[in-house]
Amino acid sequence: MALAAKMSVHEKKWIDTIDIDKLQIELAEKRIMIGFFNNFDIHSDSPLIPAVQYFSAKSFFSNYNFKSDDLIDEPTAVMWIENCRSIIDKAYYSIRTVPEMDISTSTISEKDFNKIMKLKGFNVSIKASSKELSKGQVILFLYDFIKSRL
Repeated sequence: MALAAKMSVHEKKWIDTIDIDKLQIELAEKRIMIGFFNNFDIHSDSPLIPAVQYFSAKSFFSNYNFKSDDLIDEPTAVMWIENCRSIIDKAYYSIRTVPEMDISTSTISEKDFNKIMKLKGFNVSIKASSKELSKGQVILFLYDFIKSRL
């Protein structure tokens, strides 16, 4: 509540009108837990911590076991990108939780991910050193993208 009050004073707005996304990013950046995960140390210096915390508050994940090294499947990538559109448009009601999937046949490449971003109206591209993308690479990219749009 103190951070929200501070933002309210800084932005010269009533506390109930501050941008919830900016507040959640501030909380996540300060390593204040806003979502629980079994395998995450909130005080780790990993840049993934704020990203996973932020998106957990947006119901991106179907369980408490985010595995950043797991490869991402195409349906998950598409839904995460669509969810980002919902966040940017403040259409939170349309955010969908992604069920865990068997990714043995549907992993996604950097090239295909970037095509989907473009199809969804985003003119940004992920740059990756690996052929297939991991959940960690994608969630960090999307977090940085969302932060740049707020």
